[in-house]
Amino acid sequence: NFQTGYSPDEIAEARKFIANPDWAAMLKDTQAAIDVVKSVGPVGIVGFCLAAVSPRRGNELSGLSAAVGYYGGAVVRFADEKPKVPTQLHVGEKDQGIPLTDVDSIRTRRPEVEIHVYPGAQHGFHCDERASYDKASADLEFERGRDAVHRLGPVVLVRHVVDVQVDEAGRDDEASRIDRRRPTDRL
Repeated sequence: NFQTGYSPDEIAEARKFIANPDWAAMLKDTQAAIDVVKSVGPVGIVGFCLAAVSPRRGNELSGLSAAVGYYGGAVVRFADEKPKVPTQLHVGEKDQGIPLTDVDSIRTRRPEVEIHVYPGAQHGFHCDERASYDKASADLEFERGRDAVHRLGPVVLVRHVVDVQVDEAGRDDEASRIDRRRPTDRL
């Protein structure tokens, strides 16, 4: 149940957490969320930053139909694992935590994974509370991620490990949107 903001002190505290996350607990929480909603329909997962690894760790989860990850630096660690579900990844070209060599490695080892690199974008480009916010890239990656999930038809999205919402394909109202403004407020 970790939450943080974007001040220098909060970022420093978050980096301590990210250095040694409790993967087992994160996956257990994610599986519990999937289990709660899977009777509604196909389940897709969306993760940002550290949670972006959850889609790639999806092979350890059951009941997923799609996975979308945004600027997940640790994703390359799992590039040898073939995803069980359609997977889409989004990274900033200038993300100092995700070298383009890592992106190339994932592309080479996992050609079935759809990867988008956003020119000039840095880490956290989706979050308008960060100095790295890039509206044009955020709008484009939001559209691409939404479309990837909508290809499945009606989907239940498990976001940020524990936030759950029902999303109907083609519906674009407040109840069905991935929160564009504050994606990190639901960690």
